[in-house]
Amino acid sequence: MKSLSRITLYLIFILNFLAFLYLQSYKKLGKEGDSWGYYVYLPATFIYHDLPNLQQSHLARGKYVNIDAFKSPQEGRWLEETLPSDNGNYVIKWTMGIAIMISPFFFIAHFLAGVLGYPQDGYHEFYYFWVFLGIILYQLLGLMILRKIFLRYFSELTVSVSLFLLALGTNLFFFAVNVPLMSHVPLFFLYSLLLYSTIHWYESGSIRWALLIGFLSGFITMTRPNDLIAIMIPVLWGIQAPFAESFVSKWNWIKSHFVQILCAIAFFIVGLMPQLLYWKIISGHWFFYSYGSETFDFKHPHLYECLVGYKNGWITYTPLVILMIIGVGIKSWKRPWFMPTVTMIPLQFFIVSSWWCWWWTCGVGLRPMVETYALFAFSLILFVDYALRQSLFLKTMFGLIAAVFTLQNLMLSYQHYLGVVLPETQNKAFYWNAIGKTRHTLNDLYLFDTELHQPAHPEKFRQISTLYKEDFEIQRDSSWTLDSVNAFNGKYAFVQRQKGFCPGYKTTCGEHGIQPGDWIRMKGNFRVSQGHIDIYRCIKWVFTRNHKGQALDWRGAMVENKLNNPTYSFWGDNPYIWGEMTYWYQMPANTHPEDDLHIYVWNDSGHILWMDAVTIDLFREP
Repeated sequence: MKSLSRITLYLIFILNFLAFLYLQSYKKLGKEGDSWGYYVYLPATFIYHDLPNLQQSHLARGKYVNIDAFKSPQEGRWLEETLPSDNGNYVIKWTMGIAIMISPFFFIAHFLAGVLGYPQDGYHEFYYFWVFLGIILYQLLGLMILRKIFLRYFSELTVSVSLFLLALGTNLFFFAVNVPLMSHVPLFFLYSLLLYSTIHWYESGSIRWALLIGFLSGFITMTRPNDLIAIMIPVLWGIQAPFAESFVSKWNWIKSHFVQILCAIAFFIVGLMPQLLYWKIISGHWFFYSYGSETFDFKHPHLYECLVGYKNGWITYTPLVILMIIGVGIKSWKRPWFMPTVTMIPLQFFIVSSWWCWWWTCGVGLRPMVETYALFAFSLILFVDYALRQSLFLKTMFGLIAAVFTLQNLMLSYQHYLGVVLPETQNKAFYWNAIGKTRHTLNDLYLFDTELHQPAHPEKFRQISTLYKEDFEIQRDSSWTLDSVNAFNGKYAFVQRQKGFCPGYKTTCGEHGIQPGDWIRMKGNFRVSQGHIDIYRCIKWVFTRNHKGQALDWRGAMVENKLNNPTYSFWGDNPYIWGEMTYWYQMPANTHPEDDLHIYVWNDSGHILWMDAVTIDLFREP
């Protein structure tokens, strides 16, 4: 069917748009973190006119988010997404490429907000509806460009299947509908356009395509500086087997188009210029590193973790990448995209795995690789083309594998929306346990924290002894602060009003005859002043095991989301109410009588913690 690939694009857009309406991410996202940093250029420039300090822009979003979370205790103002410059201005951490790309949708929203009676404040969900819709359109435009390119080399059916898998089987879908206001989908469009321009330049030799290549490369670099490597696409395009002839041909092309290349370099600078001007005006410097102490460590890249780890590992959460990798080996060396693929994709992976935050928060899978799918899709389509030419049995097997990978990707996006998965902090046990789930159990929460299952039938255990019991009715430690107003039981409860360690218990296995396979139950009542927790800064009940000074085990279970949480949400939401927490740990096979055990509560949240009626008991299975 001649128009099959076009119909596929329509279907992809309809499915994405329906997912966009269902998830309603525009009601919840865009006002914090990276998304706000990309977006704030627009309201700061065109509504509040405070680009040098962002004070009004920051305060205006206070109607929609808790801006106290972004204030510095020392200065009493927000510093989270900016860096102060020498002249007293505040430089936005993120570059402005995304703001430029979404500006048409921002202006549409601002105009219609005035017409329809919505607040013209830049932060109402009406603005985000249009901006997020713009991101979906950029995804569609990127796919449309790839379709034009692919049809040069492959059949309608092959192109249709490949586009469908690319759009719905990878985390390109997640960043189009779940968390749209990030850089990756617009960059995917820019990469696609760069590929299209590159092919036309080498075919026509026209200077207009050379200028567009230069401008796009500069604009991509401005949008996300480490994507400077995109220039490898036009530089290495066409180098393929036989390689000796390709290199000679490439050198001759460079010599015969040297003036065009110089012009392209000039337009590269033009593409960068908006950001350079912003840095110069705001900071006084043409170049300003706005990420502060955040940097790369190229000597210690986390290659394994970023590829197949459980904290946003690329293949772990986007297994369709496996088909792309296989596709590289299907005679791709005879194709013009071979050299850019085998150099740029590994280099991008190396760069992102060297970033200090190598697990790349806010995503399902290794999100900085999403933009490279415009190039890596050539390997996917090679695989699809190969699979469609096999026997019916192999064709069916390949189809089932691709379907499973695609369904998993869609399910992960849905689970992320439900708050059932949090890939940036997950472990192996939780990952496999969460497959297909749409809500948590209490065991899931402990599994997420500790990677240990809680016992299924603890009522069958036999209690051996009580190792520790504390009701705080007696001041046993002069450093304790006791509260008689908010006690859970009796007259007093322990209260901690700042970060630090709470009363702990230390013993050795030999002192109490603790054996391999025994269970230790930690049980206590807690009350906290903040219900909705920060996964990275929370209160944890910690169990540690050491042998002669060597750490053997450390397990920390979050307290806040175990209290009065009937839906077992990651986040919890019932502050100032006493709740009981019961936490089990089974002694492993290598338990030794000289092992030291230390059980304590660590409050890293900065919120007030009360604890009372704490017991630690030893149990043994019959």
